[in-house]
Amino acid sequence: TISNINLSNLSMQSARRDRVMVLYLTEKVFCDQDNQLHDSVKHLINKGVPIILVHEKDTSKGGCPFGTIINLTPDDLKGEPYNLYSTDIAVSLYSVKEYQQVSLR
Repeated sequence: TISNINLSNLSMQSARRDRVMVLYLTEKVFCDQDNQLHDSVKHLINKGVPIILVHEKDTSKGGCPFGTIINLTPDDLKGEPYNLYSTDIAVSLYSVKEYQQVSLR
């Protein structure tokens, strides 16, 4: 869950070029009531911080079809200027050990 993200702290951290955000995509992504994740993603994209998308595939851990993730994503993040899903494909994360070895390479 997302709680108390300090955007001013993100600003300070995002000024460094060696920072990235890993966005863990599950059935609960972007479901926080106060939109902190949405605001944080926009802020980091605006600061040029790369976002690595990791799609959970295990349904016992919140995995769901990627189409569900797209539907949960706020419209403004899907289109210009943010284009969250247009530059990189999400890395699929599997629980089965053999799949993990392939998906995390």
